[in-house]
Amino acid sequence: QAIVAEAETRGLILLSCGTRYNVLRLLPPLTIPMEHLHEALDILEAAIEAATMKRVA
Repeated sequence: QAIVAEAETRGLILLSCGTRYNVLRLLPPLTIPMEHLHEALDILEAAIEAATMKRVA
């Protein structure tokens, strides 16, 4: 849930699912421009790093 919250603050909407909400669902359209895909993945990476740092601290 922390990753989803971090991503949302950065403008990326993610869905968490699974019995323990430990799965992230990415639902980009098949026609997504590559620059948008790269931007979304950069945001996801930053959200994961931020959530990890908060958990370690």
